Amino acid sequence: MKWIVAALFMVGCVVVFVSRSRGDDVVGPELQAPPPSTNPAPSYAGSSARHEPFTPYDPGPANQLWTYDRLSPEEKQAIDTAKANNQWAAINAASDPVTQEAADQAAAGAAEHQMGLDDSSSTGVVP
Repeated sequence: MKWIVAALFMVGCVVVFVSRSRGDDVVGPELQAPPPSTNPAPSYAGSSARHEPFTPYDPGPANQLWTYDRLSPEEKQAIDTAKANNQWAAINAASDPVTQEAADQAAAGAAEHQMGLDDSSSTGVVP
């Protein structure tokens, strides 16, 4: 009895996978792309003028800027603590040798390329 159920299941799967969908025989008209618009794209409602590249943005009126003296005591303490625990010098000093090595490799690769070499290790020149 189990093999009959399994056989019917297999036949059902074959019928489902082999049969064609109903929409395959229907041939409809070619879809046409809409004509290109000659109108410019609408501008963003909040922008009044285009920002020039490589220029800083205007932060707004001076009375609305957040200055240090306008911060709460908790905010001032958080900023002072972050300034006192500045670890950037140590991080930069640790990355300097790696950066210098990458720069040296880039310069060597550029020199090889300029001389038309794929790899200077195959030229037989001993450094």
